[in-house]
Amino acid sequence: MLPFIVFLALTSAVSGLHCKTGLFPGINHQKCLDFAPITLSYEAAVATCTHYGGQIAMVATEDVEALRANIRSNSAFWINSSSEACQSLAESNSAFWINASSDACQSLTEYGIREVSCDSELYYICEYAPAEDHVEISTKICPCGWTDFNGHCYQAFTRKLIWNQAHAYCLMKGGDLASIHSSLENQFISGLLGANSTYWLGGIFLEKEKENAWIDGSDWDYGNVQLQGENYNVAMWKADGTSKWIGADGMEEFNFVCKQPVDVC
Repeated sequence: MLPFIVFLALTSAVSGLHCKTGLFPGINHQKCLDFAPITLSYEAAVATCTHYGGQIAMVATEDVEALRANIRSNSAFWINSSSEACQSLAESNSAFWINASSDACQSLTEYGIREVSCDSELYYICEYAPAEDHVEISTKICPCGWTDFNGHCYQAFTRKLIWNQAHAYCLMKGGDLASIHSSLENQFISGLLGANSTYWLGGIFLEKEKENAWIDGSDWDYGNVQLQGENYNVAMWKADGTSKWIGADGMEEFNFVCKQPVDVC
């Protein structure tokens, strides 16, 4: 279930301006909003919005009531801490302003704006400038059920397979077992996984070279392996809010994460 409810005020048409597929016009129709269906830390959310040419949403005071009324129970979205709404509500001590703290980032909940630890993993709202009607928009598209991040599509599959079977399944789907190349990508994939779970990644140990490698042939330019043996494949172990990599026997049966390049049309 999505953490928000799409409502008519967001989807009404605006003459001369439009939003890319999957984005919704803002309340004042001067920006397009993207309600991300995955959870990230504030830093990772900012980086993701920036990568796609936007920013964490700046929320105006008049937008708070309409937006918060359409957020599902127990959901929260990162918003820009310099938003007009954040500043004015904090100064006025409004009832919409909850749990003020000097070392926190701002989120929008069904109850109003709330400050929480920036390391928390929440949903987030990106905003983008709307396009003029005559501008041809190039849209990045992931297959149904996949989520895009930094030019690739990802899907976590909750079916337990041994490593070779998971590898073959990802190839059949047009991708490969996921490789990870930064801490932000690591956080993103972690956000796709359920709590207290283990998922196969595409990491392998090359016995002859005595080094790690990714099965998709990409460079091993970032590593987070915590536990490993002499012969192993790499899995992500998510427990207690951490997302560590472990070296595991390839005959173990785990869920798995596939990754493929995004299509552009």
